Amino acid sequence: MSLGEFLLAPPNVPFAIALGVVALMGVVEVIGTFLGTSGLADSDSDVDADAEGFAPKLLNFLHFGALPTTVIILLFCLGFSLSGYAIQFGVNQLTGRLAPALVVSFPALLLALPLVRLGGAGLRKTLFREDTAAVSSDALLGRVATITLGETRRGTPSQAKLKDEFGTTHYVQVEPLHENGVYAAGSEVILVTRTGATYQVVGVDDTIDQLTAPDPRAGTEAPDPSSSTPQ
Repeated sequence: MSLGEFLLAPPNVPFAIALGVVALMGVVEVIGTFLGTSGLADSDSDVDADAEGFAPKLLNFLHFGALPTTVIILLFCLGFSLSGYAIQFGVNQLTGRLAPALVVSFPALLLALPLVRLGGAGLRKTLFREDTAAVSSDALLGRVATITLGETRRGTPSQAKLKDEFGTTHYVQVEPLHENGVYAAGSEVILVTRTGATYQVVGVDDTIDQLTAPDPRAGTEAPDPSSSTPQ
């Protein structure tokens, strides 16, 4: 079996597609660099270690918030593709045939996670290394950010991008502060509070009533006994 036949064999189609995504993203990045719209050139040095729960810890493990999401997707596709091909190569050497794609895809997905971790760590030390003058997570409060990934609602965080006073770009997870808040991609928001790795935000164009409304997470105050009128 030639190299081309191995790469494009039907059982290896998922890994070929993932490798194709990596190649496509590389082409788009090169074009974006020439046009001045590169999505990988910005870096972030803010990783929140206070997040609780499995999902936030997994996101932190994969460097979400510290690297652009596009970079993490690229690393995952590359790790999945290389892991799948490596497993199939071993199977072919032992049995003379390729295993079914579904059988190999699951372990390839698992192997891709530590590869994203290792690759992301390397990128953070080189292309996206931490600025020595980086600010803390809470120091970003009060700054204006731009939603970059889809619509965000309360309980459905999205990614936003902002720069600190040192010019370092931060990619942070945000959700509306108020229950009726909905912000689309491209909306400008203000970081108001922070819970773990997620910032609660209000829109820069929100009305004064929205901006001064109490935090809905706060408990309601008990009525003042002195204000009740005796019967």
